[in-house]
Amino acid sequence: VAYYPFNGNANDASGNGENGYMINTVGTTNRFGAPNSALYFNGTNASVAISNQFLDIGNDYTLSMWFCTFDASWQFQELVNSRPNPAIDVMYNAALHGGDLYLDFSIGTGTDWLQPTQQHGAKRNYVAHQWYHIVAIKSGSSYSTFVDAVLDASFARSPGSRLVGLQIGSTLINSGDSWPATGVYGIMDDV
Repeated sequence: VAYYPFNGNANDASGNGENGYMINTVGTTNRFGAPNSALYFNGTNASVAISNQFLDIGNDYTLSMWFCTFDASWQFQELVNSRPNPAIDVMYNAALHGGDLYLDFSIGTGTDWLQPTQQHGAKRNYVAHQWYHIVAIKSGSSYSTFVDAVLDASFARSPGSRLVGLQIGSTLINSGDSWPATGVYGIMDDV
């Protein structure tokens, strides 16, 4: 549906035209050492927003991304989410419901989170300044997350169908939202 190599911009390289816009991000070196081929996020107000609602949460999908945190203890590192529509949330170190230092995957209907909201994996030994390949897959009502090609978690939910847009690297905060305005403190690439 979309591919963001972050080669100096947030354009969709898939040809589908789902371009994002960068907010306080900076081009940086990717995992191969190529300059201006990944994006640095400052952990507080940097993100890539794709405002077009193009992803149908009722269909099967795969979210794949490379992530390198600069501080493994930094809380609420939003990798990809569908806020303000509660449908998809892939986050590192959510620090909610026992999810600290884990990769979390939350699913919702687009109007409300499905309970229990947060599902976290087993891996808990992330290291700062190391690249991780994160993959979240929806197939039917089954959801799975993989870290570096190793299954981290799996669960079942039935969210229904709804189109949502995506936010990469941070949470879109609405007026009156109690969610902390934090995000990735590090680098993301090839989303």
